[in-house]
This record gives sequence, C-alpha cells and structure tokens, in this order.
Amino acid sequence: MRVDLYNSAAATEATTQASKIAQDKSLNAQAKTGVQKTETEDTTTLTSASDPVQSLTKTALETTPSRAAKVALLKQSVNDATYQLDSAKIAEALANADV
Repeated sequence: MRVDLYNSAAATEATTQASKIAQDKSLNAQAKTGVQKTETEDTTTLTSASDPVQSLTKTALETTPSRAAKVALLKQSVNDATYQLDSAKIAEALANADV
C-alpha cells in the first residue's frame, strides 16, 4: 500500500490545521498584550532640516563673478566667430572619454 501526501486530502487538512493554530496563537498573543497588529503605511515628513540642503544647493548653483566674466568672454568670442578650437585637445578628450 502506498500513501501519497502530495495533493491529498490529508495534506490539505494538515495545512488547514496548521494555519488555524498559527492564527489562534496570534490572537492569544494580542489578547495578552492588548496590542493588535495593524497595517502600516509609509509616510514622509519634511522638516526644517532640509534648509541646509537647499542652502548648499543654492550655493553650488551660483556662479562666481570671475567665472561669469570668463563665460561672457567665451560667449562673445563664439558670437564674433573669433573663438579658436584646438583640434588636438578635442581629439585627446574624445579618445580618453569613457563612452
């Protein structure tokens, strides 16, 4: 005689009983502690602690007067068609690029 526990009524019954026992234990634990399990929800709270990050971001995005002057000169050179490209530097930069 062969007993097959896979997909049999005995296996289904054992699973059902184990589930009921686990649920009973959970209910007993809740009754003892007076604490019920509830579903939790993720929340986010923004505080004044984000102010330093905003300040640093603003500082990083600001340009210095010397950089602004350099950019203005480069723009003027490009607009006047007097800006000279260095093809060797361009080729070197392309060769060294991690693309």
